[in-house]
Amino acid sequence: ASGWEDEAAAPVWDRSEYLNLSYQGLGSPYQLPELQGVINQASKVLVSLKLAHNNLSSFPSRVSLPNLRLLDLAYNSFSSLQTLPTARRLHSLSVISNALPAKASAVRRLQAYPKLGSLSALANPLSKEPNSYKELVGWAAPRLEQLDGKAFVNHWVPVRKTLTVYFLRSFSPGAFPGLEGWKRRIREDSSSAPLGAQPEGGGVLHPLRLREGTVLR
Repeated sequence: ASGWEDEAAAPVWDRSEYLNLSYQGLGSPYQLPELQGVINQASKVLVSLKLAHNNLSSFPSRVSLPNLRLLDLAYNSFSSLQTLPTARRLHSLSVISNALPAKASAVRRLQAYPKLGSLSALANPLSKEPNSYKELVGWAAPRLEQLDGKAFVNHWVPVRKTLTVYFLRSFSPGAFPGLEGWKRRIREDSSSAPLGAQPEGGGVLHPLRLREGTVLR
């Protein structure tokens, strides 16, 4: 074959906007470096990246993907989304049939995607209990519009606002000793895990209900 034919046949990764690398066994130690190189070369132009059925347990590259809109990681072995890439424009994510547990730490990374509108996460331990599943997802992805192919109404956002407003507006400044400390605690709790979810240290977070005249010490 001529040099021209070799050049024409070789993929030009730095111009590849749409990559489908599914079913390639890329999770093996021998394939991971090559996959990392491909993603790094295509990082600035990638719009769609499909890596389903590759036995991946973490995302293979730490490079930023500024134009990525779609990421398919279905049928892999992710137990957390923490290694997912920086991709501020990401809109659609599939993590169907992985190993994601029903913990805030497993999905917290979704907060890094302000434009995420569609998520598919069925067939994970995370999705076994529908109510906690929707609550965790709604907390991590407040702008989500579609969950597993169905319209998603996020009830978590108004809960967070109500929780903060209750403590800010129900009492005048200095009305009760220790109130400022409780306000700080509630803000921290409401931003670190959804109500009803199990925090890392155990226990369950619930909104505090105070009657007028209660003194916090």
